[in-house]
Parts: sequence; C-alpha cells; structure tokens
Amino acid sequence: MQQLLSVPEDRVGRNHLRHSWEVVRSFIRAEGLDGIELVLGNGPGRLPVPDGLVKTVHLPIWPGWIRPWRDPQSIPAGHDPAGIAAHYGAPTPEKLMELFCRNLGRAAEYQATYAVVHASYHEPEETLAQPGRYSSREILAATASFANALASRYPRREPPVTLAFENLWFCGLSFLAPGDAEYFTSLLTFENWIFVLDTGHMMSALQSVSEHEGIRDVIRGIDRLPVATRQRIRAVHLHCSTPGEHRQAESSPVARAGMPYRKRARAHADYRRQIDEHRPFSDPACRKIVAMLRPDFLVHEFVINTPEGMQVALRQQRALIGNTGTR
Repeated sequence: MQQLLSVPEDRVGRNHLRHSWEVVRSFIRAEGLDGIELVLGNGPGRLPVPDGLVKTVHLPIWPGWIRPWRDPQSIPAGHDPAGIAAHYGAPTPEKLMELFCRNLGRAAEYQATYAVVHASYHEPEETLAQPGRYSSREILAATASFANALASRYPRREPPVTLAFENLWFCGLSFLAPGDAEYFTSLLTFENWIFVLDTGHMMSALQSVSEHEGIRDVIRGIDRLPVATRQRIRAVHLHCSTPGEHRQAESSPVARAGMPYRKRARAHADYRRQIDEHRPFSDPACRKIVAMLRPDFLVHEFVINTPEGMQVALRQQRALIGNTGTR
C-alpha cells in the first residue's frame, strides 16, 4: 500500500509547503511517504514538479459539470465565462470533453496511476437537504455516458490513465444507496477504472455528529457493499468530517433567493468547507476502515495551510493506522 499526501497544484496548495516543489519532495521524503496525489487546477500544462513525486492525480473539481454534458441549454443566462469555467468546467459538451482530454493528458505526463473524477453534481442555489436538479441515478447515468465517450477517443477505447470514481456527500455516487454503484458500473463500456472511497465524504453523507459514530457508520456502509464493488475500491482518501450539526440545521446561505451568482458561489464554497472538514482522525478505530479495504493507495487529504500543521496532522493519522492495510 502506497501512502500519499494530497497536494493542490494552485498557489494555495503550495503555500502550506512553502511554494517550492523541491521543498514538497523533501517533506514527503522526510515523512516517509511514497509521493503525492496532485490536485490539478486550471493551468495549461505540466508544472516543474520533480519526476516521480506525483503518483496519482485528482482532476479539477467542477460541482456542476454534469449539466453542460447533459443539458447545456439549461445553464442559467447571466453567468460570465469565469463563473461557467469555475462551476461547470465548460459551456458545451464539446468543450467539456476537450477540457477532460487535456487534463487526462496532463495526468499521463505525470505518469499518474489514476485520475480521480467526482461522480456527482451540485448547484450553489440548492440546499443540501433538498432534492437537486437531477436524481442520483440520472447523475450516475450521465457520468457513465461521459466517461464512455471520453474513453472512446483513445486507442482500444480505453482512457490513457485509469479513471477513479470518488464518492461525494451530495447527489451521485455515495456508496450508501442500494444498487447505485452496481447500476453505474453496469453502464461503463471500458475496463480501465476503479473506485476511490473518501471517508470524510461518507461521514458527511451520513451526517455524523462524532468521530466514533462516523467510523462505525462508514464501516457498516463498507460492509453492506457487494463484493464486486469493494474489490474495485483500490484507493482511500482518509480524513475525518463530523458535520452533523451543520447538516441538520441546514442554515446554508446558498439557499437565499436573489443572491448574485458569484456571491452564491462564495457562500456555497464556505458552506462546503463546514460540511467537508478534511481533518485528521484521532480515533484509532479508523484503522479498521483501511484494514477492511486494503487499498493500493492511501491518500492523506487535509485542508491545512502551514507545513507545521500538515506535519502534525499527518503524523497523528499515520500513527493511528500503523501498517494496517499493507498488502
């Protein structure tokens, strides 16, 4: 099992490791990790990252990316190009496909083992407690349709980098709804794919109010998965979120009517940070999650902006799991 640290390539991501990719490499080596999972931004090409540092890649995150693929004509009027790029990725199916192909090309340049894709959808104007524009099955069908079309552009109709579909805590892939994962995989027409299980996202979906409760419920959720689905979970994003009180209150400012798009988007991002905490585990029971899945990759995924804070969080979580999950 390779242990990685999630590192965004944008400036904020580099700040917590003091800007230099050589410093990032030194940090990874000093902590005994195998490399990083690089979270791609919207840059044009390969960054001066040392060879071998990047093991896996997370594709850019566009919460509304299903919409330009499924219903491009429904994107609300009045969105400026920057707003569309930030939330939807692109305004049309063709441009969205070009964008994904370009980013898969970047992942291939880094020689990434896999590239993470969010099989989900959300809009800033939607609250998290109410049904969204599409059902989870509609989102999964659209994700499969897009992934199949993407794969068909490459030799042997297989993507150049393994697509890794990650669970989220809003509509789409959650690993909680009976039959959804099997429904999704039945629609895929290529083989070069895996699942990524994100522990914090599952805890958020379960509205966990304590770490102990969240670990217990994640273990139960994994235990209910069909064997074929569990076998396809080859990576785990390991972090803790206990946002139950926020989820139950549902006081998100994104629900306010008439708010300008950019203000809604900022409010939505702030609210997501409350729900999706990305903090290290402190309960040693978290090792049971890793032991159940025995993934090929374990990614420590935190939102921390100082190297000192990152080191503390990383050492805390790694001490809890020890050699659990080693194959």
